[in-house]
Amino acid sequence: METLKKYMSNLENIRLLEIINIDYDEYKEEAIKAAKEELISRGINNFQVSKKSMLDNDYTEYITLQELISQVKFKDVFKKLRTLYNIDKSLSSHYKNIFNDLLLIDSSNCNNIIILVQETDNIFDPLVKEWQVIGQDIKNEEVFDIDYLEWKDWMSSLVKKSLIKMIGKDSYVAHCLYCMTKHGLSQEEVSKNFDNMEINQVGDEAILDNQIIDFKCECEEVHPWLRFWAREIDYSVFSYIIFLIIPLLPKEVTRKLFSIRGVIGFTPIIWIFIESLLISKTGTTLGKWLFSIKIKKNTDKLLSYKDSFYRSSLVWVVGLGLGVRFVQVVTQIIAYIKLLDEGKNVWDKKVDSKIVYGQIEKWKIAIATFILIIIPVFEIIIFNNKY
Repeated sequence: METLKKYMSNLENIRLLEIINIDYDEYKEEAIKAAKEELISRGINNFQVSKKSMLDNDYTEYITLQELISQVKFKDVFKKLRTLYNIDKSLSSHYKNIFNDLLLIDSSNCNNIIILVQETDNIFDPLVKEWQVIGQDIKNEEVFDIDYLEWKDWMSSLVKKSLIKMIGKDSYVAHCLYCMTKHGLSQEEVSKNFDNMEINQVGDEAILDNQIIDFKCECEEVHPWLRFWAREIDYSVFSYIIFLIIPLLPKEVTRKLFSIRGVIGFTPIIWIFIESLLISKTGTTLGKWLFSIKIKKNTDKLLSYKDSFYRSSLVWVVGLGLGVRFVQVVTQIIAYIKLLDEGKNVWDKKVDSKIVYGQIEKWKIAIATFILIIIPVFEIIIFNNKY
């Protein structure tokens, strides 16, 4: 028995809970008892003890989210988090601590909230499916957003067994965990963000009056076409500036530049340095600003110039095929497919960055449209007149 106690004393809380709630069939009663006693000796008295075959019995339609969490292993849930939401591997320890803390929350008071996880169409791209986690009042069936729900209320909320069986235990917990941590990796951080958030409930008419198109803010959604047009604007504006500078250069140099540009775009090469500076200082560029796009580290900090330069270089090499005609068509199609499939391109994975989307105002869309149409026309006129 002493050997067993010593063995349990070397285990983390989360592993002890797994022995009690998940792997109990692999251990004798003495081992399970030792695991419980070890938790109590650490001052942990309110840990969840799930009932065997809780999902299989027909006595109740629901279980609490905490009971569900107690039946899954963290490594399996984190694997689902990475698959479903492309959570960076470096955040494993943060999520492990959260997972452990959730199991120790006192969830004895039921709050009559049902947590629903459902698949919906992406409003920006119907071909892309996304998951939505919402709350529903068990009495009047009213649905509501639960992003900022306190974690203790999450734990005492109910989940439908039928949905769990359909989606899978690991996936269900992963969806809930992602929603809980969307605005912070601690309860304090989530509460602080909620307090700082400007609550501005307006109807559709008010939105139209203010000429705002409401995009989901601060979330890692995938909008490849927004990103494509943002980059096109950056290249168009910068190319136009180059076109204005080139006539000031000697004619021989001008001819060589245009000769090179016919095979491999030199404008993006120069743009790499400028884009890297802009992103490292502001997190955006002109095109990205017009579409309310920002690039940040997963820690919400700005990229360093080194990371930004590496990212921009990878975009040009991997995403744009070094600017070589026909090659870049293939690389862009591949990048598009990978983005939809994995949620991130290689350049964002390499520097641990994320894309944040904000609100797009209609006057910005008007400017973006003007740039995309007018500047290419000006370039053609200038080129034909001078060369």
